[in-house]
Amino acid sequence: MRLTKLKISNFRSYREETVIPISDLTAILGRNDVGKSTILEALEIFFNQDIVKIDQQDKCVHTDGNKVQITCVFDELPDSLIIDSSSETTLKNEYLTNSDGEFEVVKEFDCGLKTPKETVFTKAMHPTNANLSDLLQLKNSDLKKRATEINVNLQEVNKSSNAELRKAIREKVNNPQTSETLIPLSKDDGKKVWEAVQKSLPLFALFQSDRPSKDDDREVSDPMKLAVQAAVREVQDDLDRIKKKVQESVLEVARRTLAKLT
Repeated sequence: MRLTKLKISNFRSYREETVIPISDLTAILGRNDVGKSTILEALEIFFNQDIVKIDQQDKCVHTDGNKVQITCVFDELPDSLIIDSSSETTLKNEYLTNSDGEFEVVKEFDCGLKTPKETVFTKAMHPTNANLSDLLQLKNSDLKKRATEINVNLQEVNKSSNAELRKAIREKVNNPQTSETLIPLSKDDGKKVWEAVQKSLPLFALFQSDRPSKDDDREVSDPMKLAVQAAVREVQDDLDRIKKKVQESVLEVARRTLAKLT
């Protein structure tokens, strides 16, 4: 995935929504104290919250609202998402992309609280039909109930797969009307989608250049940790297969041992 835009609103000096386009090489120029560092720290808060954390004082002092939004927009999306052992889907199939076909993630922070609470949404062109708008928030039993209510034929559908149930329901309704909507990614399959997508997000490391750096500084050591995480992520499927093979071998040895003892 590739970051294409950053949007910030009600964050420090940025009262109204401000859009910063991101390309292969992006330079931020301006005089002192106009908010250049704020842009980079907003990215740190979105991706990591290690070197910089969201704080109660981060909301813009020129508004009464307590909700701060930091939004990142991505293209080059994953070809597929595995959200559980039996469900493979895509962001497009789940109607989770915006009008440009990109994945727009909105992180909202309630700075009215002593420790601001984070809520994650995606801003997407999502179905408005009552039978389709809430599918990502429905559990398996509720999806089967919805399918029955609108007379979906489930004979050829894997009823244990939420993704397949949603697909069958959408096909039954056919050609749904969509509008730009904030879809929560904090529970049920919405949360699973977000957890799966995070494995493909780009890495972000903030270097603070306003003081001398040492090898053990977090902004030096953390990128190395991120690089290791990225390397592990690339071979995660192989590691999962090895883990499964080891588990199967251990269980087989245990089974044979018990068989000898009985």
